[in-house]
Parts: sequence; structure tokens; C-alpha cells
Amino acid sequence: MKQITILSLILFIWSCNNQSKNDNNVENESKNQNINSIFEDNNWNYKEVKRNYIDSLILNICSTKDVEFIDLYPVLDSIASDKSEKLFIVNLLKSKGFKVTNWGRGNWSDGPRIVNYTMSNKQCECEVDKLYYSTKEKEKYKVTERIKCKKASR
Repeated sequence: MKQITILSLILFIWSCNNQSKNDNNVENESKNQNINSIFEDNNWNYKEVKRNYIDSLILNICSTKDVEFIDLYPVLDSIASDKSEKLFIVNLLKSKGFKVTNWGRGNWSDGPRIVNYTMSNKQCECEVDKLYYSTKEKEKYKVTERIKCKKASR
């Protein structure tokens, strides 16, 4: 009888521990789905492209997919001030008749600076970001620009 009681106790403890692991797995899966949902909702699905994609981008700007240009800048050792900050894609869009409707600048999770412009040409609205990514080297930044556009609502 003593052995049955001990065996029952061991099985009970094992089943409780196993249930706890299952609950943790369900909870972790739920958290991962929530994080994935946040990234998808915030459109963090930029396709990395190189400088030579710019011609394709300009041909049909309003229908382009969200892209991030990874080779527009060398690795930089400083962050530009507001007055001297220039964005390659912003200047390109201005030359195609786009107007700046809003802009901002601040810090972000992958680096010390993000600069954002919202631009419109009445047919579509584009958001352009210049991103300063932190690198392993102190005071060295990988710099990219990304763009996403949508047709303007009328």
C-alpha cells in the first residue's frame, strides 16, 4: 500500500509538471503570434534591395512594394543634424513632383536615430525613413533608407 501511495504521488507530481510545461508552450506560442502580428500590422516586411532598384521604383511608385535600400550610404561615424540631414529618396521624390506633408525624427529600437518623411503627389502617399542602425563598433552606424507607398484615398 505504501508503494502504491508513493507511485500515485510521483505520477501526480509528474502530471502537474507536464501540464505546466504545456501551459508554458501555449503561452509562448501565443506571445510569438502576438509579436508576429505586431510586426505584420506595422508593415515591417520591407524587402532589402540595392541602389540599382531605384529606376524600377520610380517607374510605378504608387504600386511599389515596401523596400529598404541597404547600400545608399557608407558606414557613418556621426548622425547628421536636422539642418544638414538629407534623404536620397526624399530628394528623388521631390524631383518627381512630391511634396513633404509631414516629417519627424527620433530614436528607435535598432539604432540611435530614425528620420521619417511623409510625402504626397495627390495620386499616392509615401513614407520614407532614413534609419541609423547601431553596429558592433561604437559610434559607427549602418544607414539605410526605406519607402512604402499607397494610393491616395480620394
